[in-house]
Amino acid sequence: MDNNNNGNNTNPEDEKYSAEFTVMKEDPDGGYSAPPPPAPVRTQQAPRPRKRVTKEMARRRQLGAVIIVFTILILILSACAKACHKDDEGEGGKGGKKTPSETTTSAMTEAPTQETVTEAATEPPTEAPTEAPDNSNVKLTTREIFLDNVGDVGISIIQVYPNGSTERNEVWRSSDENIATVDPKGYITAKAPGECYIILSFDNNPNIEIEIKVSVADGAESTGNMAAAPMHAAPAPAVYSNEGLHYIDGVLVANKEYTLPEDFAPGLDPTAEAQFNALCAAAAEEGYSIYMGSNYRSYEEQQELRNNFINWYGQEYADNYAALPGESEHQTGLAIDCASYSGTFSETQEAVWLADHAHEYGFIIRYPAGKEDKTGFQYEAWHIRYVGTRIAEEIYKSGQCLEEYLGIS
Repeated sequence: MDNNNNGNNTNPEDEKYSAEFTVMKEDPDGGYSAPPPPAPVRTQQAPRPRKRVTKEMARRRQLGAVIIVFTILILILSACAKACHKDDEGEGGKGGKKTPSETTTSAMTEAPTQETVTEAATEPPTEAPTEAPDNSNVKLTTREIFLDNVGDVGISIIQVYPNGSTERNEVWRSSDENIATVDPKGYITAKAPGECYIILSFDNNPNIEIEIKVSVADGAESTGNMAAAPMHAAPAPAVYSNEGLHYIDGVLVANKEYTLPEDFAPGLDPTAEAQFNALCAAAAEEGYSIYMGSNYRSYEEQQELRNNFINWYGQEYADNYAALPGESEHQTGLAIDCASYSGTFSETQEAVWLADHAHEYGFIIRYPAGKEDKTGFQYEAWHIRYVGTRIAEEIYKSGQCLEEYLGIS
């Protein structure tokens, strides 16, 4: 199911490590292609008889060569003469440069005519062509944000900027600050129930404006505020309308009781990916190395992985570490297996840091220690699940697993 990304030891009795990794396949089209056909054999032919050159023919050829050389010389001399003529005109003709005395005398004795002044004043200035701003390549993690309570914080992360713009060029404003406000970095705070729009523009691309719809529910006032909320606060994941999905309190559930349909294939969630990258960057600033191992996996890939685990370790071990197809969170596109360069992940300081900080970026430790009877799987320090900052913080503070938080078995 979920992997520790250190598959050097295949003994099930050792420290738990991930059951999640990509299974390499042999190429079904192996083999050798047919060699190219041999080149046709050339048959030796009798040499062609040489044509006899007479004295008359030799004289004609010599005369022709002399004529060609003479013609080329004439063309070269003609080109040189034209070039010299132009140089002479440049020095002494109309377009030539005047000596300092000539320039001074001309300036003193000749005043510009009215016609010349008029032309200079009315001639339109020449402007460099400007390229129209390109809005087609701007990409955000979401253009619709739902906040449950007054005081909740959300954000839409910019993944691709318009041409020529960077983070420094962002300009954020709210259409109704009574409903929601936004700070210069794009963090949105709910102020009152209702709907409004957060408008994103860029000071170097003024023609680009992107609207993000914000809906604030009529919930109880939250104790959170912009000062107390983490600066990397993340919204809840997108909600899919596919048949066969099970949502409880807005959370997509995938476990041994609530399964995913075979044709559900969303890929890795872009918001989860962006938040994970922010998590890794924060860990690196404190000297820890965390990187992405396994993430999204399809129904078919999960089936193949489980079959391999049964063959390698047996049925009982596979039941504890490799989910059945449809039961794996990796198929939701919201689960990521963390890895580290430091060794077996659950034995590293990276695992300690992740348990203390994952919720700040919208993730939970999906299969915590001591909750095996609730989750149905063994403790996996490396497997995190994206649920958004609000729910992640509530689960972290409560000490519950996801099943307990949602009230399901």
